[in-house]
Amino acid sequence: MVEKLQRIALSSLLVVMISHCGGNEGLVVKNPWDPDYAQYFDDSVDFTMNPESLSGQWLFDYKIELESRVSLADFILAVRVDSVNLKSDATSKEFKILNVDVEKQVKGEFPHKSIILSVADDQAGYDSFMEDDPRLMDKVYVAFLRLYDLEDGTIGVHWHLSPLSSGLMEGLEQIIEDAKPKPKDDDNTKTYTVEH
Repeated sequence: MVEKLQRIALSSLLVVMISHCGGNEGLVVKNPWDPDYAQYFDDSVDFTMNPESLSGQWLFDYKIELESRVSLADFILAVRVDSVNLKSDATSKEFKILNVDVEKQVKGEFPHKSIILSVADDQAGYDSFMEDDPRLMDKVYVAFLRLYDLEDGTIGVHWHLSPLSSGLMEGLEQIIEDAKPKPKDDDNTKTYTVEH
């Protein structure tokens, strides 16, 4: 019962956040959430500035994570963190709250100019950044967002932030380009060689 109340309190907090940035108009959960997706949308910030400098297993793991985030994300946005706050809910669960401004859309048509992202103190992503972390401010990040249905019928957001770099953008653009459907060969446009 206590766990259910905590989930309701968390979902209420998330609803307030989505409502604060323009409501959930235009936000639709297209596919169900799979718990395995949590490794890619871990409600955390990484600070890997130069992914192109990775090698070996780290590079392999990074590419797998990036490909998974790109293919599974409902939205990919270039964002800037405006502020970070701490809040508590009625059960004394603590949340880090990131107020984020959208600068550019990379994948999907996100209907708002800002979004509020949160992570609870019992989630792994909570320790990925400090509320006064100077690395969060005055930088552009790539936000990978995945929507999911909450029990009360509202929409939640799981996310991951990575610093924008030329290596990350090149990787993103290549993955998105590779995922586009290729035009089918039209039999009428083929050329044939006639042997004499």
